Amino acid sequence: MNKVLRFLILAALLLGLLSSTSAPPAKAQTAFSCTDVTEIPQLECEALVALHASTNGGGWTNSTNWLVTNTPSNWYGVTVSGGHVTVLNLGWNNGLVGTLPPELGNLSRLEYLSIYSNDYLTGSIPSELGNLSHLYYLRLYDNRLTGSIPASLGSLSGLLTLDLFCNQLSGSIPVELGSLSSLNDLKLSYNQLSGPIPPELGNLSSLNTLYLGYNQLSGPIPPELGNLSNLKTLFLESNQLSGSIPPELGNLSNLEGLLLSHNQLSGAIPPELGNLSNMRLLSIQNNRLTGSIPPALENLDKVYSLKLSNNQLSGSIPLELANMTLLQTLYLDHNQLSGSIPPALCNHKIFEYLYLNDNQLSGSIPPELGGVSFLRDLRLSNNQLSGSIPPELGNLRVQWLYLDGNQLSGSIPSTLGDISTMQYLYLNDNQLSGSIPATLGDATNLNYLYLNDNQLSGSIPSTLGNLSYLNSLYLDDNQLSGDIPAELGNLGDLQFLRLNNNQLSGAVPESFINLTDLYANPSDGIYGLDLDYNALTVPAGYPVAGNPLQEFLLGKDPDWHLRQALAVVIGSGGGEMTSLDGAVTVVVPPGAVGDHTTFTFTPQPRPNFSTGKLTFANNSFLLTAVDGLGNPVTTFAQPVMVIIRYDEAALGLPEVSLKLYYWEGAASAWLDAATTCDPVGEYTRDLEGNMFSLEICHLSEFAVLSGASRVFLPAVLR
Repeated sequence: MNKVLRFLILAALLLGLLSSTSAPPAKAQTAFSCTDVTEIPQLECEALVALHASTNGGGWTNSTNWLVTNTPSNWYGVTVSGGHVTVLNLGWNNGLVGTLPPELGNLSRLEYLSIYSNDYLTGSIPSELGNLSHLYYLRLYDNRLTGSIPASLGSLSGLLTLDLFCNQLSGSIPVELGSLSSLNDLKLSYNQLSGPIPPELGNLSSLNTLYLGYNQLSGPIPPELGNLSNLKTLFLESNQLSGSIPPELGNLSNLEGLLLSHNQLSGAIPPELGNLSNMRLLSIQNNRLTGSIPPALENLDKVYSLKLSNNQLSGSIPLELANMTLLQTLYLDHNQLSGSIPPALCNHKIFEYLYLNDNQLSGSIPPELGGVSFLRDLRLSNNQLSGSIPPELGNLRVQWLYLDGNQLSGSIPSTLGDISTMQYLYLNDNQLSGSIPATLGDATNLNYLYLNDNQLSGSIPSTLGNLSYLNSLYLDDNQLSGDIPAELGNLGDLQFLRLNNNQLSGAVPESFINLTDLYANPSDGIYGLDLDYNALTVPAGYPVAGNPLQEFLLGKDPDWHLRQALAVVIGSGGGEMTSLDGAVTVVVPPGAVGDHTTFTFTPQPRPNFSTGKLTFANNSFLLTAVDGLGNPVTTFAQPVMVIIRYDEAALGLPEVSLKLYYWEGAASAWLDAATTCDPVGEYTRDLEGNMFSLEICHLSEFAVLSGASRVFLPAVLR
């Protein structure tokens, strides 16, 4: 089924499900007598009148001449030939309301029955339709018909088309349908059918299309379907089919579309599928398939779309896939594929979609990918790819470029800014370094720019303010420094701006008050702006009522001012400093340091090193000091007191288990900060005040840790 048709079917079904379940009011039935009708038998006339009555004929969108003239041949949708009704075609969306009457079974010479796309046509399919021995076409799709498919339809020996898709039919598929030896098209998809697929369907030797997708069918795929030598499309998607894919399907020499996705199929992909020389679309994604991708698939040289994603396939990507020269879409994502990306794949100059993400691929990104000129969507995320990003990718005209979740290193190529078509750029969660290229501001169609969780340094380019369509800008968890460019205030469509966990300094630009679309929902605690864990200047007395910028920041990132680095100059006479959130106080006694010593407290969202079996207690910080000449101060003449405050309710840890640890680089371990002094210091605890203190004798990275496991239990008496 082509994408357009599937979309139309889904849309029609969805609209039908979402619309009101109450039908339009019925209109009064016009009195009509079939005794004056001579053009067709009275029994057939009465069948038409019954249909009009049971489906609110007076309210049909088009009911021209119905029950007005005594010549049914000029009634809308009715064709009379040889003194009998041969065609009943009430078309698309004609406003039929109600049920199909059993009298339709009296239209003894009917060849064509088509009543489709009516939101309020309900009830079951009359079993009497099995009496229509001359029927060639039965089309009742896209209604709200319920109940089971009548087994009597298996008596329609001349039937060419049976279209019942997009209804609410339930029960099993009647085995009797296997008797329809003339059938070309069987479309039962988008219903609620259950049970197994009858092996008897393998008897339908004339069948061209078999659509059973989007039901609740279970059990294996019958190998008998391999007998359908004329079949062009086999659509079994979105059921509960299990077992292996029958190798007999490789006998379907005329098959052009095989769609088995979204089932529970297991086992290997049969290499026999490589025999399907006329195949154009092969979709087996979202199953439980294992083993390697058969090299025999290279024989499918007419395939334009190959979808094998979301399985458990392993091994390398076969080089033979490079021989599928008409391939436009290749989905191999969400498997367990390993090895490198074959550069030969890049010979597919007509590639539009290449999904290799969420595998175990390694090695570098082939620079040859830059030559795939038609590529619109390239996804290599969440692999083990290493090396640098090839600058040749700047030759692409992609809309989606996903390279995140790898081990890529080096700088971001400035050439990526040349991709004027790009809307999504994901480079996050790598090991990229260097500065952010100012040229990214030239990619003016960008909607999403994710550079977070790398090792990027330098300033934020002011050119990013040119990205007027930007919805999300993620620069967090890097080493960016300098001021925040005022030009970011030009991004009026921005909903998410993440600058947290960098080394940014200076004031928040006044232009930020223009970012009115930034997400903010206090009820779920999610805010689109995050400035935490930088060294930004917090204005005195913040927040000051009536200050537009400060009120804006209070609404978009309420706690940003509590999580900024703080620098305090302390001389030989001693002094103290307290973190902006009040959780840590450092008391420097007289004589501990010389004059003009600057202490800097830098809060961290988490420790920079694994804590192993120790449990993190929500407080990590870096404490540094330099003397008046800028030289590092790491030890003191007198111990320095550190006071730690905590929120007992949020801990889920025993208070007495909390300790302050420091990172000892030489030992690559977290050690008790009390051991920085000789003799070893002691902890002083105030359990009522939710605080503890200890003396330290040198500076490092610190974290409050516990040897206990975190549990959340009701508070108990101490």
